[in-house]
Amino acid sequence: MAEETSNPAPLGEIEHGPSKFEAFLDEHQKKLILLFLALIVAASGYIVLTGLKETEDTTAGEALVSAEGIAALRDVMEAHAGTPAAGSAAILLADEQWKDGRRPESIASLRQFLADQPDHPAAPTARMALGMRLLEQDKKDEATAIFQEVIDDPNAKHLAPFALFALGDLQRAAGKEDEAKALFERARDDFPENSLSITQLANERISLLGVAPPKVVTPPPAPAPGTTPPAIPGLPASGNAPNPLLPPNPVTNPPAGNPLVPTPPAG
Repeated sequence: MAEETSNPAPLGEIEHGPSKFEAFLDEHQKKLILLFLALIVAASGYIVLTGLKETEDTTAGEALVSAEGIAALRDVMEAHAGTPAAGSAAILLADEQWKDGRRPESIASLRQFLADQPDHPAAPTARMALGMRLLEQDKKDEATAIFQEVIDDPNAKHLAPFALFALGDLQRAAGKEDEAKALFERARDDFPENSLSITQLANERISLLGVAPPKVVTPPPAPAPGTTPPAIPGLPASGNAPNPLLPPNPVTNPPAGNPLVPTPPAG
């Protein structure tokens, strides 16, 4: 069985698609949270794979390390059912399904893994991923319940601040800024092992409370071909109007000769 760790080192990145929830969040802030979560998810998976090589499940672990794609991961789950490797394969399978656009299947895979192996070392990571993916599907009530489970799990202290961020963002989006502030402060203060980056994220979110999100301005449609664009105040409406930077009525046919050189009298 792999050893648990409360401080995994970030090793990878998982990208998530956009959601309706982004309308309520500062885009840069959400990307940072998803990045930290992705790094922790990848690190946890790496730790599980490393630990498997040191146990009697070496064969299953080797099969998992070499598995690529949905079909290969399913084969590991079936051939090595009940092993830690099968559980890790289920998490990787859910990620592949999500990236492949099979979002309901991805969520179902995470739920099944948590039901089958609740004590797996990567269960907290899978639970946090499930909450984020439910949120992406706009299932806020279900996501809230999952995030609370992460916060209450003594084995998920490295993930609890991110769950508190997610709950705080939901409260902020609902206009409950006092509740959001309390959650952000918990994320900052209740976990002494927090990195400086998490503390900074919490402080930045607190500083944004009371600040209205930027309004999206829709540019005017382009004029149809052959039509005259609307006039701009202070400028001529016609594209053929004289250029104000040029002298008026320029001489089109200047007289011959150099005006600076006197013309000699006619002989």
